[in-house]
Amino acid sequence: MGRLARSLFGISAREVSFDVRGFHGEGAARHHLETVGGAFVAGYNHGLEARDLADLEARLGSVPRERLGFAYEGAAMAVALLDAVQPWRRAQLPAFLAGPSAPHVYLAYVGIGWAIARLPLGRERRLLALDPVLRWLAIDGWGFHEAFFHPQRAVYRQAVPSRFQGYARRAFDHGVGRSLWFVEGAGAERIAATIGRFAPERHSDLWSGVGLASAYAGGVPRTELERLRSLAGAHLPALAQGVVFANKARMVADNVTPETALACDVFCGLDPEAVLELNDELGESLPPDAEIPAYEVWRRRIQEAFTQPEGVERWTRVRALSAATR
Repeated sequence: MGRLARSLFGISAREVSFDVRGFHGEGAARHHLETVGGAFVAGYNHGLEARDLADLEARLGSVPRERLGFAYEGAAMAVALLDAVQPWRRAQLPAFLAGPSAPHVYLAYVGIGWAIARLPLGRERRLLALDPVLRWLAIDGWGFHEAFFHPQRAVYRQAVPSRFQGYARRAFDHGVGRSLWFVEGAGAERIAATIGRFAPERHSDLWSGVGLASAYAGGVPRTELERLRSLAGAHLPALAQGVVFANKARMVADNVTPETALACDVFCGLDPEAVLELNDELGESLPPDAEIPAYEVWRRRIQEAFTQPEGVERWTRVRALSAATR
């Protein structure tokens, strides 16, 4: 089954190269982002070929630690896809999320979104019912997939699939924003110019996605991040919120990179430990989903920590503690 799945659904590493995708960027940033894409593809193909979850976990163990999250993202896509096309077998995705991918659960949910993007309409309902908060990360992954593989449609024509309504349209834009880190080769000027061509009401969510990618994928020096911070303008809180989420994902997986720490410093003025503390405090006691999903309440609390007086007071306290312990 593994060989058949690879022949039917496999993705070549060439498919994530900048030449094939037509992305901008060059030099070290381009090489770094293509390597990140290669880790995702490796994880995905391991997921297709593995005999069982234990075999999959062993295969993923060969991926360098700093890129392991991307590999688990790809593996989650494969597991979700195989569950969908083999409805007669016992679903493997719940066990995968609770077991091997638990330290990378945020990336795994993004990977589920990649799978949904390749499934026929209606097949996504079971996958989106897994977790009431993290399911929005799957929509984020869906948006990333569309912008990564179809940038002319999703980025340059700013199209959103008609199936997305309400908050799902915003979660879709989080993923489109993340994709811009790749589509525009992590270039601050190009990213800002591209976001500027979207409708103004979409800008904040796009900047949030950019912030997440800048901290999780990284690949550029401080000067480029500082330029990005300046270009974000009034959307700096959204950019910082994306960084906070990226840092959480890496801290949980115990694979924080220098790029993550750099983004925390540039966009939040905090070290990764303090950013994690801020995130966890604001993520406590989330309300049940209502007109505003709990996930969005979490995002707003973080953004308000960089804008509203009471949030700034909390952030300043955490920042002072961070500085005192350095």
